[in-house]
Amino acid sequence: MRHDHEQIRELEARLDRALAERPTLSKGGGTGALHLAANAIEHASAELAPGSHDLVDGLQILVPHLIASGEGCEVPVEDLMADLSFGAHYWRLRELLYYTYNAPGAIDWSFNAECVDIRYADRSLPRQFFIATNNMYLGSLEAFGDHEATRRRIEELIRGTPEFEWSEAGEKALHLIEDEVATKFRSYFNLVADAAATDLGGFTWTQLIEVYRLLLAKALYHRYHAHVNGTRGAVAMPLANLSVDLAASSELLTPDVARAAVAFITYDLGALERGRDPVYYSLYHVQATDTVLMLPHHFATWKASSTSSA
Repeated sequence: MRHDHEQIRELEARLDRALAERPTLSKGGGTGALHLAANAIEHASAELAPGSHDLVDGLQILVPHLIASGEGCEVPVEDLMADLSFGAHYWRLRELLYYTYNAPGAIDWSFNAECVDIRYADRSLPRQFFIATNNMYLGSLEAFGDHEATRRRIEELIRGTPEFEWSEAGEKALHLIEDEVATKFRSYFNLVADAAATDLGGFTWTQLIEVYRLLLAKALYHRYHAHVNGTRGAVAMPLANLSVDLAASSELLTPDVARAAVAFITYDLGALERGRDPVYYSLYHVQATDTVLMLPHHFATWKASSTSSA
């Protein structure tokens, strides 16, 4: 039986009820569950585990509830992982629902007593998804095709070094990583020069880009360190300390400017209340401890490599 809009709306309602009944949400999981989920995702990403990106999608579905619940209650890891998987499937269905409503006729839904059959009616959609992914992959290979020797040198420098303490080898590695950041900016970003002085509310466009550049270098450093030293997991950074550190790393920043810019690109209660979509964030603010939680593998723009995800 083909669909009508009433059937689709009923399916949406059932999906939302099923999401609300998942243990992580129904038992009041909060920022503790967020930490646990972030660490699990980083472990999976560092191991190049199949489906690790799906877990990120699942987290984007759960995170508004986790942020809104404060510290929340403890959630068994088995329940949390199952809910991340459910969230990833929910994310995919929501994407199909988006095209159903915004591009009528693009998705074909067929309902019967036992199942719902969903197909692309507009074949240009899967082609679009493939082309975007393929272009990203080929562009990444082109940008970093000669990066292998540099990658090995970075890993050689930081192998066995402490992650959160200064070392001469770590400093040398960071300089090489900053070159990689510059390559990423040239390859993946089309920055608007005319907007450089635009005031975004406590910081300018130039200062925002500078904060992002420094954070990207941090994310890449943590990702390399995890690869060679087994230091898996998300990175929790006290916002006050992070703001001072960023300001000390650039003449363009002060601690107050750095804090405002970090807050702008961090998902928190304010972003939730303004209806912002978590899909645009890979930093999360834990209000109780005034800490920023970073997923380094997600924050550092993915690039293709024949031997490593770093």
